[in-house]
Amino acid sequence: MPHLVDAISRTDDVTVAINHLIVERGVAGLSMRAIAGELRLGASTLYAHYGSREHMLRVAAHVTGKARPEFIRDRMHRDGARALLPEDDEDVLTARAWLGWCELGRTHDWLAPTVEEIRAFERAELARRYDYRLARAALDTIVALVDGLLVAICRPERPMPPGAARELLDRQVAGMLAE
Repeated sequence: MPHLVDAISRTDDVTVAINHLIVERGVAGLSMRAIAGELRLGASTLYAHYGSREHMLRVAAHVTGKARPEFIRDRMHRDGARALLPEDDEDVLTARAWLGWCELGRTHDWLAPTVEEIRAFERAELARRYDYRLARAALDTIVALVDGLLVAICRPERPMPPGAARELLDRQVAGMLAE
């Protein structure tokens, strides 16, 4: 009897493997062979299931992208803009994966809409969290600061501690709200 593959479980496993590879090797490490190796499968199995690397990455981006807004929404009420920054080591790994997806979205037209949709959600949540009191320029500043802080936190040598980044962001947002 043939082995039945649970498509949802397989997709979750593939997404975890891809995110792990992004964290460990960067976006350049996302070959079919590397992904298959991470899953202990043959590349042909992945091709049979997804048809192409592009389709597989698109599916994984969708799954990852769906999780990010849920994560942010849960924390935004408590943390405000801090919700966009990691608070512990596990969050740092998630942030590294997110930065990888952002890079893929920048360089692959087929992924750009997915990344842009999530980034638009982040901006909308910030505006809503601060009761629409921040001007567009202030929101742009916060988003740019968050982007830079994410890179600083995730850099391989001498990363910025997440707590320090979160404090810096708090000071900036407080100053904007006071204006």
